[in-house]
Amino acid sequence: MRTIEHMFDTIHPAVEQAGLDTSSLTIWLLDGVPVRLFWRGRRWRIVDTPTRIGSADAVWHPALTHPPAGWSGWRFTASDGASTQVLDVRAIGSGWQLLAAYD
Repeated sequence: MRTIEHMFDTIHPAVEQAGLDTSSLTIWLLDGVPVRLFWRGRRWRIVDTPTRIGSADAVWHPALTHPPAGWSGWRFTASDGASTQVLDVRAIGSGWQLLAAYD
């Protein structure tokens, strides 16, 4: 049994947050929609219908005088044949940024 101090410790976190994964992320699009990617040295295939995500639907408090710049991205499930993960990505410049990865 774990002590209270280590109750929530995990070897592999279920969610990786933005900026924690600095590995390269390359995404191929077909008609503007992600279909496959290269991440962590492996080839991944998108196995569901990607969903658009972004800041367009954000509601900002009226007191916020300078809201952050808008962004758009995708959430999709990808598989490399051995593992499957849900990824949130956004387009930045001429590349992509991983926002989160869910086991």
